[in-house]
Amino acid sequence: MFVVADLKNLRRKAVPLYVELAAILRSRILDGSFKSGERLPTLNDLTLEMGVSRVTVRQAMDILESEGLIERGSGRGTFVNDRPVAPHEVFRMSAKLDTLTALVRGGEAEIISTNLEDSPSVPKFDGVDPVQLKERFTFFRRIHSKGKMPFSLVDVFVRNDVYSLAPDDFRHRIAVEVLAELSIEMSSADQTLAIASADVQDARLLKVDVNSPIADVNRTFRDTSGDVFYAARIKYPSSFISFHIHFEQ
Repeated sequence: MFVVADLKNLRRKAVPLYVELAAILRSRILDGSFKSGERLPTLNDLTLEMGVSRVTVRQAMDILESEGLIERGSGRGTFVNDRPVAPHEVFRMSAKLDTLTALVRGGEAEIISTNLEDSPSVPKFDGVDPVQLKERFTFFRRIHSKGKMPFSLVDVFVRNDVYSLAPDDFRHRIAVEVLAELSIEMSSADQTLAIASADVQDARLLKVDVNSPIADVNRTFRDTSGDVFYAARIKYPSSFISFHIHFEQ
């Protein structure tokens, strides 16, 4: 279950409200927040959570049903349909870690929450048990800004023994900068970037339109034993990040 507040205030003027709502629900279905076969909240529940009319919810459901994402049955409720797995390709690139540090240098970090329950969903990191994230890591949900303009929304996880080396710095500065100064020996530093769309909470915090494109990044640093000591899920507005790739012939 998720709560979406101020949907009307965040809508794009050129897009009907029911289209915005359909996009938000579609995103939750496609990212697995609502799983195949799961029953969706009732019409009344969605009306209350979203702060919209029953007509708006019905229109949004009509769109999702026409796309084959849901199935509605009289007296049974609305369920998420099974769906085929979409083709997925991974394009691999390499870069210097200094490039990442330079990208965030000079940014300001504002803590939104230190309670993992405030994160809409616990990020999944390769090789990290979600239970470990709660037991062995210190969590921050933060906004990173430059010139008072947010450039990323970040769920940060720093392993407790590493966090204890510079707790004040980790609380008030961007973690990548702090880690670079600590000079922790690493066996690997990796991240995966996918194109996603901003939900209502992303839009509010990043100051972008609902459903606008964002870069959704999962990042992990591992020590010499292969154990993850830093993990983060970062959402960048599309205006902040782009790639130029030169292909050799």
